[in-house]
Amino acid sequence: MPTEYYELSDPGVKAANTFSTVVTCILFAFSAKLATTTKTAFDTCSVLMVLPILLSDCSYWLTIAKVIPVPMNEPPRTMSLVLTCGLACALCCHRFRVFARAGLADWYTPRRSRLLVAFILVHTFISMCIMSISYWLQREHYPTGFPSSPFRKATQLAQFGVNMPIHLAFTFMTFRIVWDIREAVIRRKSVQNTVAGKGSGGKATRSQRFHQTRR
Repeated sequence: MPTEYYELSDPGVKAANTFSTVVTCILFAFSAKLATTTKTAFDTCSVLMVLPILLSDCSYWLTIAKVIPVPMNEPPRTMSLVLTCGLACALCCHRFRVFARAGLADWYTPRRSRLLVAFILVHTFISMCIMSISYWLQREHYPTGFPSSPFRKATQLAQFGVNMPIHLAFTFMTFRIVWDIREAVIRRKSVQNTVAGKGSGGKATRSQRFHQTRR
């Protein structure tokens, strides 16, 4: 994490943050529009998931504009990663309930879904509290920058170590289910085409007769 103004104002860093801000604003606008249209809990949570990233981008540009000092840029940008990781994982687990309701993942009962999402959110809340306290305990170093903290590093590792495997596992299961649905649809169409061909008694279809006439 850059701790000096010249590091934050580097052209490469500015370009990366500009791209991040543009993408975040597009995602926020799209999510907000979708949430107001569908008015579902999932789409509303999607808007909330983008907010920490938007706050992080705003913190960077306020620092560049010298509205806030450089050390104050670190807490929101560091904590936004932890919060976004937890919210994204919880949202992924909540989304998987669609397949459970359709009978494609009977093991994922509503009770298990609620317990898993609650565990992720509580774990994220505890991580945010630990990081907030660690920054508060180092407030005397504020003018010169916050020193490295083993508590923050351990908290970040624990957050990513818990949420990333869960997120990847549910993403993989979602991909497999969607792929199986696609294969089933293709097989069904193939069977229907075969039955339709047998039902026509081997006669040429209208399209085939048209092409034969043109020849």
